[in-house]
Amino acid sequence: MEPISQRDDEIDLFELFESIWEGKWKIALITAITSLVGLGYVLIAPPSLSGNMNIGEGRAEVFYQYVSLNQQLAENDAELIFDAKNVFNEFVSEFRDYDEIINAVASHSSQYQNFAGSEQEQRELLIQLAKQFELAEPGKNDSQWQIRFKWYDEAEAKLILADALNAIVGNVKKSIVSRTEQFAKGLEASNSPSRKNA
Repeated sequence: MEPISQRDDEIDLFELFESIWEGKWKIALITAITSLVGLGYVLIAPPSLSGNMNIGEGRAEVFYQYVSLNQQLAENDAELIFDAKNVFNEFVSEFRDYDEIINAVASHSSQYQNFAGSEQEQRELLIQLAKQFELAEPGKNDSQWQIRFKWYDEAEAKLILADALNAIVGNVKKSIVSRTEQFAKGLEASNSPSRKNA
């Protein structure tokens, strides 16, 4: 047994390079195949874009003009109060039903419009594409809600978001106006002279 100090721990670089040189065609072939697979994936895979958009409740001062209406609503036990929190909750509810997003995707997604499947397959694709847009609640360290999305075309993503958000806000407005009109009709009916005389 040789002492530890006399072992041959040296690497023969010439021998190493000779081994590499002998396998050069194998190395070149593996490198070429890997490069072609990577290039093929880049060319075939659809480009994707992901984004986040912070959203939150409106400023409280926007709702100051509704103070007297809110007092009337509260006095009559109405379930509708015009403030930033309630209006934002209506927005969240409307976003999460996905109807407006589905309509916007159907109008602007080339992937959906070029799909030639059955009606059921088209509906499934439409829902799958719409689910690429989600409304995420604030995390532990966040105070803002986020609209998160993954899409393959920036221009389409902008159109879909713009159309969907406009439709959502429009539906929130319609809902609030409708509920306010119902409240007003109920209040008017309860205060009508014929009702008081009865």
